[in-house]
Amino acid sequence: MGVFFTTPTWAADSPLRPLCGRIWLQGPLKLRLGEGERTLLCGSAEEKRHDPWAEPWRNIPLRQARHEAALILQDRGYFHSSLIELPDGRRILDPGQPTRISTLEVEGSVPGLDWSHRRGWIGGFLTPGRLNEIEGAFVEQLKHLGYACATARSEADSESGRVRVFLTPGPALRILEVQREPGMGVGGRVFSRFEPFHEGDLFDGREMVLASRRAVDSGTILASRYRAQCELEGVRLFHEVLPGKPRLLTAGFGVDTEGGPVIRGAWLHARQGRAGDRTRVSLLATSRTQSLRRDIAIHPWPELPRGKVEPQAGFQRRNETDFEEVSWSGALKGGRTWDFDSLSSEAQMGPSLEIIRTVRGPGREQSRWWSWNAELQGWSRDWEFFRADPRSGARAGLTWSGSWRELGSDFTAQRWRMEGVGLWNWGGIEPPTFVLGLRGALAVTGVDERDALSRGIPATLRQYLGGGQSLRGFGRLEIPASGIALSSAFLSGELRLARGRSAGVQPLAFLDLGVLGDAPWKWKLPLFGSPGVGFRWASPVGTLRAALAHGGIWFGGEAPGQRTHPQLYLSLGEEF
Repeated sequence: MGVFFTTPTWAADSPLRPLCGRIWLQGPLKLRLGEGERTLLCGSAEEKRHDPWAEPWRNIPLRQARHEAALILQDRGYFHSSLIELPDGRRILDPGQPTRISTLEVEGSVPGLDWSHRRGWIGGFLTPGRLNEIEGAFVEQLKHLGYACATARSEADSESGRVRVFLTPGPALRILEVQREPGMGVGGRVFSRFEPFHEGDLFDGREMVLASRRAVDSGTILASRYRAQCELEGVRLFHEVLPGKPRLLTAGFGVDTEGGPVIRGAWLHARQGRAGDRTRVSLLATSRTQSLRRDIAIHPWPELPRGKVEPQAGFQRRNETDFEEVSWSGALKGGRTWDFDSLSSEAQMGPSLEIIRTVRGPGREQSRWWSWNAELQGWSRDWEFFRADPRSGARAGLTWSGSWRELGSDFTAQRWRMEGVGLWNWGGIEPPTFVLGLRGALAVTGVDERDALSRGIPATLRQYLGGGQSLRGFGRLEIPASGIALSSAFLSGELRLARGRSAGVQPLAFLDLGVLGDAPWKWKLPLFGSPGVGFRWASPVGTLRAALAHGGIWFGGEAPGQRTHPQLYLSLGEEF
């Protein structure tokens, strides 16, 4: 990276404002100095008088002050600054006019490399930080395309704003092998369950990031990175890790208007045996729901590191407006994960037992459920890669469970649920300006009519809508106000301004639609709608989302007892 600049003369007809010490700032620029910058430019008059080390910093020579001022302003895009000293001892700092990037020229481009949709480069301030950003973006995109050892260098002219980027991509390479550090206490194949790549695949820098993130999020290791060594025949990967302690205790706090304060805690033992088995005990507590779960992930097949068996046990209490129930559950599930070119998936199935005690609401006082469960989930690479800053990608899931009286259950019933969410970077601009989101779910309960008539259907098998997870213009599980629903469906659309001007606050508008049905696989009017507005803010302590909507009953049909009203929803730590 190289920048060429000149220094003009001072304009004496602009307003003056004190900056620090003897320095006065010329012009409209609002210059905020860090503590170190203030000391280097203006001295340390505030230092203790008896400190001999502070004496050289009490009076900064003019030549040194000019040098420091030039460096400080160049970091902000001002390359034509001047600093003069008046007879009365004041020093006048004129930053001059900022330099903006006028053109961007790239040498050494490759097929598939596109920078035409980058926002903020052309017309943005020419700063060393911006040049580093441009270089890093080109290198990241080249590595995403398979150029494992690509480099970039930039030069800029502070007079014209012209920027030239010189790329050295090298050849696109395939992965030869992955070498791992010894002494981890687990087998090397353990980490292959986190890696979305295999030997022989074309190198993709994003997949290295995902593999490290998965391993860290699982608690298996504390930190991870893949170092690439490029050779003529391919690239060798060296997996470097920081193990950390195998046992981890975590706690988290959040809040929303439906459940009040949210407390989460977990104890994790992440490296048990050579297969890297895992035991997790998790706690959730809100005013509506309290739960305690224990999950054990066992990987019994060394040649199938992605396969697992999960014994589970749990306790849950739900206290909703229309019902209150306490349940104990146990399950034994087997499953595995897969990674494809741009898609990942996970499947699980197995038996479970759930005992439910109804404290208040519909259903028997105590019910027993022996059931067989199956679950399939899939998600795109973009969904996982941009998880911290949602902007594109999709996720979908299908779950089914069946129970039969002949096998010891109190009910014969089957439950289906299909759900999905998709995000699109509208216009393809990077960083995105608008993000369009769609999410929806379809849920159905099929029950034996004799059971429904003679024993009543408990709340666990009924379908509800309303709240932050479905229709935001109604209260939590507020629909239906009367009667019973065995089928439900909703679809939500949201348009978010991803790059606003107010301290990272992203305004949004949305529309939620939903229908119910009193029989399996049959939906009927009315259509419930919830138009509204809100915002998203990625705060330092978690994502804050707010939504203000008004629920409505649309397009005919009857909804006895159902009220329509404005609804405010706030949550900390939740995404769309």
